[in-house]
Amino acid sequence: MDKKDLGIIEGGAPRNIPQQHTLLLRPRINDILLQASQESLVTISANSGYGKTCAVHQFIVNSPNKALWFALSDRDNNPMRFWETLIRSSAKLDPYFSKSVAEIGFPESDLQYEQYLDVLHDVIQTDTFFIVYDNAHLITNEKILKLISHSAEEGPANITRIIISQPGSRMASEFRFLKSSTETITEAELSFTEQEVADYLEFIGAPSSRKTSATIYQETEGWAFAVNLAGKLLKKTMLRQSARSDTEAMVARNAFRANIQMFIERQFSAEVDSDLLKLLVRMSLLDYLPDGLVRELAKDERLQKELDTKVSFVRHDTMLCTYSLHQLLREWLRTKQCELTEDEVLETWREAARWYEAIDYKTDAVSFYEAAGDWRDIIRIGHLLPQEIPQSTAQFFYDTLSRGPAETLQQVPEYFVLRVRLLICLRRFEEAIAEATAVIEEYSGKPQGPFNTFVLGSEYVGLGLAQMLIAPVTDKYDFDKSMEQAYLCDKSIPWLEKGDHTVLHIGASALLVGTERKGAMEEYLDALKRAVFYLEKTVNGCGAGMYDLALAEYMYFRGESKNGDIHAVKAYRDAGQGGQVIIQYHALLFRIMNAIADGDFDRLQSVKSDADNLYQTSPGLYRSINYDVVCGFYYAALGEMDKVATWLRTDFELGTDQPSRFTEDYMHITKLRILLEDKRYRDILSYIEADNSLHEYLIGRLTLKSIEAVCLYNVKRKKESYEALREAYKMAQPNHFDMVFIRLGAEMRTLIAAAMKEPGGGVKGIPKSWLQTIHRRSSVYAKRKKFLCAAHRQEEDAVEAMEITKREKMILTDLSRGLSRAEIAEEQGISVNTVKTVLNTIYAKFGAQNNVDAIRIANERRLL
Repeated sequence: MDKKDLGIIEGGAPRNIPQQHTLLLRPRINDILLQASQESLVTISANSGYGKTCAVHQFIVNSPNKALWFALSDRDNNPMRFWETLIRSSAKLDPYFSKSVAEIGFPESDLQYEQYLDVLHDVIQTDTFFIVYDNAHLITNEKILKLISHSAEEGPANITRIIISQPGSRMASEFRFLKSSTETITEAELSFTEQEVADYLEFIGAPSSRKTSATIYQETEGWAFAVNLAGKLLKKTMLRQSARSDTEAMVARNAFRANIQMFIERQFSAEVDSDLLKLLVRMSLLDYLPDGLVRELAKDERLQKELDTKVSFVRHDTMLCTYSLHQLLREWLRTKQCELTEDEVLETWREAARWYEAIDYKTDAVSFYEAAGDWRDIIRIGHLLPQEIPQSTAQFFYDTLSRGPAETLQQVPEYFVLRVRLLICLRRFEEAIAEATAVIEEYSGKPQGPFNTFVLGSEYVGLGLAQMLIAPVTDKYDFDKSMEQAYLCDKSIPWLEKGDHTVLHIGASALLVGTERKGAMEEYLDALKRAVFYLEKTVNGCGAGMYDLALAEYMYFRGESKNGDIHAVKAYRDAGQGGQVIIQYHALLFRIMNAIADGDFDRLQSVKSDADNLYQTSPGLYRSINYDVVCGFYYAALGEMDKVATWLRTDFELGTDQPSRFTEDYMHITKLRILLEDKRYRDILSYIEADNSLHEYLIGRLTLKSIEAVCLYNVKRKKESYEALREAYKMAQPNHFDMVFIRLGAEMRTLIAAAMKEPGGGVKGIPKSWLQTIHRRSSVYAKRKKFLCAAHRQEEDAVEAMEITKREKMILTDLSRGLSRAEIAEEQGISVNTVKTVLNTIYAKFGAQNNVDAIRIANERRLL
């Protein structure tokens, strides 16, 4: 199957149109588009058959600028499908952009919009860049319209957006509302002039006269589709007879008094054999036709060649790598669909599903498998999804399965575990528990065998995960018993190989405890230790390192940073062996936090190097988010706020449809800390006042309440500040989580100093001795941070004068994008030996040990 990227046009020198491509170059239209493209928005609004797409395509092909082209369909109203289209379409334009947007996920929260816009600004650096939305009238989804309008309003100024649509497009209306610099092109401008009709007849080799072209112009009123039909019919008629101009005019006039569908029928009966017609009818079942998919449907090279050369109103766009059927031809072909057998229709959908699955378009693949009734394949795709997926993706799969026949679905053992996983991703924990419990009760009474044992084992895993994730609310820690039952079923379960579906995602805290009740943390840790032992052995390393990560977190908040670091190191190592990349990033985060608490600059640098290496070597879902968080803590501690990822520093709101609960919690609690380093007190207070899921976790509530206390003090709300401090103290004391306060450093020291000056020497309800201890230890913490900043500046000064040549920068840039030495040599037109020599020079200049080290240093020194 052809896996070419879809949807990219790269401008350059004007290209010759292939002989068989009957598209007349129309300088008048090109001039109109050239003038219009000086504005931010160009809307091209006309009904079918006015040559909208052809006109824009010709203009862009002959433009020196790059373009991203979206050939939209009704199915693009699914946000997941739209985002997959963007990822694939942009891969050829810029692999970095494609990978980055894939990791961000469809933006549904403000912080995801910020990340997307950051990437967009990084990539779009040409003088003018075109984004074309073809068939824009088909898009009505509010989330997609919001994304497009946001990117138009806040994206790079050098983008010209071209909207091709039928009248009444909602997208065009959205853009017109946002943009003042707009140009509109209508049917009147797209219509052929009388001279263009004459030029077209000459272009296709149809014998004509001035009277003939005038007649055609009058009858068609310049409608491009009708001009095309008239010209082709005229050419065929005149090839069969010698006629004078009066006869030509009569033929042209009669052509437009006949039914257009009859013209198409007549042409196809004369030119197209039954095999080619069947291929075209099968193509009409699909609303988007990548050329690789068409090759799969054709199978016979002869058919594809005839498709390219014989059939009018079918266009093969070699730039977009797609075929397109004119809308009126498609309508005619749909009247022939009843001539296909049921097997032929189903096989068309299956071939489309297999092709889309091969290029990782999951939503398209699932949609076509559903049309074909292939529910086993839908379950197979869903079962291989990562453990944690965006809520929109989870909802799409859940809704799809809900439409399936129960008797068919329940014959596939993976169906049961998939449903529970989807409910967990949708944060519907109680439903997940109820469903898993019901299945376990049903299958526990059935005879043992591979099928029944697989269902039981997988449902116990799902039940255990749901029980663990709802523990902050229930205060029950018996999830290890469910994991033990899964482990006992393990010998008969054909578990899958490691992959994203076996990676356990965790949120803002590994300590999933919601109560300050004394002993609750220990109960949870004991249950987690047993649960991870069973889970890791049952599901190919899933959860490896999580117990030690939870211990590292527990010890950190108790102020035992050195012991905590030992467990963080073990968590990182064990998670790496189990393929648990998310846990590795969390372990690195706590290693950085421990190094800051201890004032250990060398360890801090070493952990940052480990994070860079992990980012380079372990791609995966949410890789960029986790890396940004770790680096955010690192740079914020060193006073380098300008190096913290933009989305962690800018204003934000909670998304209404978060991509995933746990990733979102993790990002937001981190962002609060970064904003505190930047002294954004009022922004933080606005966030804390919002209702959010961080309040479910004790660590989350403690973090919010302690930060709220220092922010209230800094905005002169002293009484409220003391009250927040008292509440935080009461929550922290049962577990002695003093580090929650100490790690706020100078901010907390100032608050405590003010509190101790109050009448009576403190705040009612908080022991004076505790205030004195926190004041002393937060002062030490602040001094250690100050030392780290000084050590970092000293190291920065040592390499400040470092310079690299233009060639060294080019090679480093290519290296950072993942190119091999041979690929760099080919890209830059130099020898591989030259690349090696330059890299050796860079290593010596940087003191780097390898490529990853060199890229890290270059990024840190902002040389790229």
